[in-house]
Amino acid sequence: REWAHSSRSVALAPEVSRICQEISVDQLRTVLKEIGGTVQIVRKRTLFDPSGNKSFSFQLDESKFPALRLLREKEQETMADLRGSIQQLLQNKKFASKVEKVHNNGENIDAFEVDGRMVVSTKQSAASSIGVVRGSSETTGTCYVEPKGNVEKGDELAKIRDEITVVEDQILNHQVSRIVQAAPFIDCAIDLMARVDSIFARAAFGCILNGAVPIVHNDGVIDVKDFVNPVIATRIFKTACPKGSTVVPIDLRLSGDLAKRSLIISGPNGGGKTLALKSFGVASILTKVGVPISLSPLKLENSDVPRVDFFSSILVEVGDRQNVDGGESTLMARLNSYSQIIHRISPRNETEQSIKRYPLILLDELGGGTDPEAGSALARATLEEILRISKARIVATTHSPQLKTMSMDNNLFSCAAVLLEREAKVDSAFKSPTFRLQYDIIGDSYALGAASRCIPSLPANVLDRVAELMTGEKDNGDTFRAMMTSLEREKDAAEIATRQAEIANDEMLQCRNALVSLSQAHEAQLSRIEN
Repeated sequence: REWAHSSRSVALAPEVSRICQEISVDQLRTVLKEIGGTVQIVRKRTLFDPSGNKSFSFQLDESKFPALRLLREKEQETMADLRGSIQQLLQNKKFASKVEKVHNNGENIDAFEVDGRMVVSTKQSAASSIGVVRGSSETTGTCYVEPKGNVEKGDELAKIRDEITVVEDQILNHQVSRIVQAAPFIDCAIDLMARVDSIFARAAFGCILNGAVPIVHNDGVIDVKDFVNPVIATRIFKTACPKGSTVVPIDLRLSGDLAKRSLIISGPNGGGKTLALKSFGVASILTKVGVPISLSPLKLENSDVPRVDFFSSILVEVGDRQNVDGGESTLMARLNSYSQIIHRISPRNETEQSIKRYPLILLDELGGGTDPEAGSALARATLEEILRISKARIVATTHSPQLKTMSMDNNLFSCAAVLLEREAKVDSAFKSPTFRLQYDIIGDSYALGAASRCIPSLPANVLDRVAELMTGEKDNGDTFRAMMTSLEREKDAAEIATRQAEIANDEMLQCRNALVSLSQAHEAQLSRIEN
């Protein structure tokens, strides 16, 4: 209560403070004062745990209830008398010769409890001569016998324990009735504290992963610089990854204009297309559940505030969903998903059509699963229908040349590509993926480069044959690849020039500030000389 009403809490965390103020503290304190601390954990010695290190039970704290304390003290005294009586009997050699010690965890036990009675272990043939049989073992033929001289004391112990049970039931019934009376306040407090715990958990998650709270509107926009996929970041955080391992940040951009509502991502196999696709979904889900967006720690201070708008639904078609039992092939499973998405976002009436809703649709490997031309046609028709009937935003990945180039002749589509390194590594003839996402360019699939990274490696003659076959059929794609390569180089050059310009601008600002400071110092000195 003190924390919730403090001026600091109200100023820094008004919503959390408001939630905490709704808790009925006075009613809960009354109940806690009455029943708090009345239950304790007690170690319990048993036949299988004679030391009591592993066995325990919950029982009412006798220090809170005098009547219960007196009965338990009486119980302990009676138990001590029974143990002492058995120890005296064991001093008798004739009696001791009939008793079998029980071995448990390296200890020899003479007497122990069975159903509330102190007994010793003996053979069935000697049981009746010792006392009353209280139990037996069918596997060993051993009987558990209460000595004759202890039967009366055992009856007294049973009576005391019955009295203890009656008193405990009375106390417990009273406590349960108090809890039932306070149940509405307790349930409300649990719900409110669960909300507070959830808020702090989300905030802690954001702190661990350098999270930033995004700007949220309802225009279907995503604009996040240096987004770090939290799934990979937490894996690095939890596992023993090599020192210095980091997640490659990517920029997430999705326009809120009616044009460019669909982003088609292309690029090399294994280059991070699907991961980029999922990153759009992860950022949107994080925003919907109120978790800060994870950003690169290197760019967090200088990055613009991210923006992730609220999407009414996030619909996903990722992976191969073929179903042998259901008779669905890869293509049919994919088409069924497309059909379900279209029906899901279709407005049922004019009222729904007028509501400002922006579903986010993520589609992986468009145009796959069948003949390339037919698959591309099916995928394009699906995309066009989705954009026609709704205000949806679409992010899709593809290797299809027909789909890659849609952004060139249709203003509803924009493009992006995951990039490769500028130069191949020394020990490889192929470029490695950078996992960065570059906008406004189209990427090649570079299947041969992906094949070279297989584990274990594909035989060299297989790779050579692939290169030979691709060389024989490359005429149609050479011009396209050359254009893309040239565009990538121009983009790289522009980025380098931009960075150099930013560095030069920073240096000019530093020089300007230094000159201003120097001028002010001279003016101050002249002022002192004149005075």
